[in-house]
Amino acid sequence: MLDVTRFWYKRGVAGFRLDAVDTLFEDPKLTDNPVLPGTDSSAGRNGREIQQEIAEVHDVMRKLRGAAEEYGSVLIGETWTSNVSELKDYYGAKNDELQLPMDLMMTEFKGLSADRYRKHIGAVDAAGGWPTYVITNHDIVRSYTRYADGAHNDDIAKMMGALT
Repeated sequence: MLDVTRFWYKRGVAGFRLDAVDTLFEDPKLTDNPVLPGTDSSAGRNGREIQQEIAEVHDVMRKLRGAAEEYGSVLIGETWTSNVSELKDYYGAKNDELQLPMDLMMTEFKGLSADRYRKHIGAVDAAGGWPTYVITNHDIVRSYTRYADGAHNDDIAKMMGALT
């Protein structure tokens, strides 16, 4: 993996967006994740907790960051976390992992609440890294649909775009 990134860095790639970095490793015992009632947004089984707790992910992020720094490149990572403390872990204890871990926690917000967004943004800003806020993506219902009220849809979409 490191050689592949260096191959592209040598050709001028400025960095990588790493998909689902929190799931790079399987549990060594191949323990099943807990099955939760219902299905996830893609009609699959719910539950990823065990897969997301594998510590080796951070070792790999540090190695990838080292390779990126050889070329002055950046790493953006899709990091599905449940709180700001977990998000902070992806910056690295010595700021030596992802430069831009994605904050996907806002994708879970229901309804529009300036107070909730303000508090969350303040907490993420205080985490010490450069925040990368994500309000929606291809894995979930788009914010236009999620927040639409039928009367102000376009205004809401513009507001969410400005927030992004």
